[in-house]
Amino acid sequence: MTDVYTSSSPIAMGFNTMLIKLALPVVIVAAVSPLATAQAKPGCQSHCGNISIPYPFGTTQGCYMDEQFLITCNNATNPPKPFLNLSNIPVLDISLDGYLRILDSVSYNCYNDRPWSRPLFESLYLPRQLEFPISNTKNMFTLVGCNTDAEIIGLPNKDRLTGCTSVCLNNSTNLMKNGECSNIGCCQSPLPRGMRDYYINIALFKDSKIPELYPCNYAFIAEDGVYNFSSSDLDKNLQNITDLPMVLDWSIGNQTCEQAKKDPKTFACKEFSYCIDSKNGSGYRCNCSAGFQGNPYIPDGCQDIDECETLKPCNGTCHNVPGGYNCSCPAVLKATAGKTEQAAFFNKSWPPINPRGFLISSLH
Repeated sequence: MTDVYTSSSPIAMGFNTMLIKLALPVVIVAAVSPLATAQAKPGCQSHCGNISIPYPFGTTQGCYMDEQFLITCNNATNPPKPFLNLSNIPVLDISLDGYLRILDSVSYNCYNDRPWSRPLFESLYLPRQLEFPISNTKNMFTLVGCNTDAEIIGLPNKDRLTGCTSVCLNNSTNLMKNGECSNIGCCQSPLPRGMRDYYINIALFKDSKIPELYPCNYAFIAEDGVYNFSSSDLDKNLQNITDLPMVLDWSIGNQTCEQAKKDPKTFACKEFSYCIDSKNGSGYRCNCSAGFQGNPYIPDGCQDIDECETLKPCNGTCHNVPGGYNCSCPAVLKATAGKTEQAAFFNKSWPPINPRGFLISSLH
């Protein structure tokens, strides 16, 4: 199991708990597929421990695109551990698909017999120089608790961004379904686009008594699918989980593709790649074109895929071509009614093949 660095998770003594989370850009890195090999800038560190550090990220000056792509590699541990920028936030994975996975703390409070005690505040500050928003497609907001409301409040405007309600009625334990957050013991809510700084507010229902069996509530933003609800989590079991993965969306700059292409010297997408506008915040990112793999942010980073070797798609002879391949069979000659017909079989991966896949030509 990977060691993690955890922030303090104090037990709340109050009835209401406001959990401050200044969630600026969290870089989330999804695992890089075999056909999208991560590559560092030439001459730069490519890994920190077991984690790949692909350009535009880097660990030293000259190896990253700009300071928001800095990854600090702590070599004092074995294996070394990467951290987001100059913070103590662990980086779990960096994906060239525009995701960066980090560890974020689970917030919780456990009520005692003094529900009206002073509210507790817990804080998490992410590096200010980062501009990466929290992914609205890869994460979910989750509340685990009884007779409780939880909401995410955006900063600095203090507007409500999302939230949900979880109830526990008499004999509701029988209605709870492990693996499902159905608003009984657990609820979930999607995140809005462009979300960054926020705090979480947790409160018991008005005039509600502290549940004797389940006095603890937990709230967190985590990568979708990482957490599976279990009714046993209500019985303080989640206190054993201090951190969960959270994903950030990263992109290049604050221009659209159309704007960035106007300056070839600063445009980040290299040969055999194409540009995609960010769907969560400003900026753009690059992908290798179909039939190519690698890192689209470095020169010669997108290399042709030899489908003849990787796919072995042909029954006959396979011919690798840039971005695709051809299949062919030996020419077949035969005399028919004074004509000699030649048949050749062609199959191209890119561009798409003719549905029949055959090219017939006649020789007179």
